Amino acid sequence: MRIGLIYFSGTGGTAKIADIFGSELKSAGHIVSYLRIKRNFHPDLQTYDLIGIGSPAYSFRAPRFVTQNLKHLSLEKIPFFVFCTSGGMPGNTLWNLYKAVERKAGLFLGYFEVSITTNLRSWMPRNTLSAPNQSFLPPISQSRCKEFIFRILSKQSDQVVAEKSPKKNGIISLWSIFLTRRWQMAATVGIKRLNKIKCNQCTLCAHQICPSGAIQISTSGYPRFNEWRCVGCNGCVNLCPQDAIWSYQVRNHAQYNPFQKYILKKM
Repeated sequence: MRIGLIYFSGTGGTAKIADIFGSELKSAGHIVSYLRIKRNFHPDLQTYDLIGIGSPAYSFRAPRFVTQNLKHLSLEKIPFFVFCTSGGMPGNTLWNLYKAVERKAGLFLGYFEVSITTNLRSWMPRNTLSAPNQSFLPPISQSRCKEFIFRILSKQSDQVVAEKSPKKNGIISLWSIFLTRRWQMAATVGIKRLNKIKCNQCTLCAHQICPSGAIQISTSGYPRFNEWRCVGCNGCVNLCPQDAIWSYQVRNHAQYNPFQKYILKKM
């Protein structure tokens, strides 16, 4: 089968799960494509036999940037599953992903959630002279991921009846109406600034890290920030290799970058 893993990831946590899924699918002999959701996301999905859709939880729901992009996809009744990462409270994230595509996609095969430490840099330990201790990161259960993919492939081959949809929490839905807008998520990062002494003009922030087109490279070679496009993914402040991007909310805190290779190096 040809399988597409569609995911949104700011700092690499959800991309890590997509990579684990992809490795398991490849070992079973399938062809896997990784499709990170970014601005102007319009992939051709007609040739895929199975789709996986993943996202982190932003304040107990899938980022609106994600669900808006998913609603415009042409899924051609392709069987699908959804997955999410969270700091321990996914809220309605799985339901949001499911609801965004249910009318266009095919058989729903199931859902998966895993806890990863929140990527909000302001919650990270204070910077010290030594490397920050990230031993508090919970281990990602590869065995759980492997078991889930095995179940998905079994359901796909048997063409069983659709799984029940993820549950929706009405109270969280009310919360989401008022407290999960794009500008509110961007406020968790704060107004971004650049330390030109640290910046080596690598342009990774604009070309690989930022998913929303909120960073452009100026004629002088330095990044320029458009706060109106920021979706609050925390990628730029966490994954800049020189730690040159900062805000008052995140300064003096360690970067959250244990999964940076999944963003800085395309899967």
